[in-house]
Amino acid sequence: MPAGNAKEREAFWKKLESEMPAFIHHVLNEHEISEEMSDKEEGRMGVRGYHNDQSMNYVESYSNDGSRLLAIVECLRKKGGGLSEDKWRGSAGALSELLKIHDVEKFGNPTSIGRFLNQRIKCGSKLVRSVGHREYEIDLTDPSEIEAPSFEESIEEEVSVQATDSQADFDLYEDAPFGHYFVK
Repeated sequence: MPAGNAKEREAFWKKLESEMPAFIHHVLNEHEISEEMSDKEEGRMGVRGYHNDQSMNYVESYSNDGSRLLAIVECLRKKGGGLSEDKWRGSAGALSELLKIHDVEKFGNPTSIGRFLNQRIKCGSKLVRSVGHREYEIDLTDPSEIEAPSFEESIEEEVSVQATDSQADFDLYEDAPFGHYFVK
């Protein structure tokens, strides 16, 4: 939206509103999704999904679930138990017992570990895969050998955001639910 005066903003919205019916008609009646962009597997949305590799690496590394998976990988790398050629292979129950022994997942049980691994697989994690009925394989490649995402650098290049005085007075409270802040 233009950052001009009120008349410019009003003109912008009027132009946008006048073009909307033609745009909707085009999307509903004329636009065709090409073969390479159509979703043939699920067919739910009609268009194939896209995930930026750099963003997915960032999520894999820095989300809570990603951090949990990396902690499991680190435990398996250091403690062993089912290792073969930088891969761990076994059931969620075996993984649960191994993690309890090494105090990594004190409250995890085979069901919760299995759900977690299945969720990581569905999210597209390259570290976990299903190799049979309730059997998993976890890639134990050294995380330092994996190219670290430079997400912060790319964000700084693309977007320059400055905090206003009111935003600078707030900090994220670490123990609060996501999005809750406290005033300094």
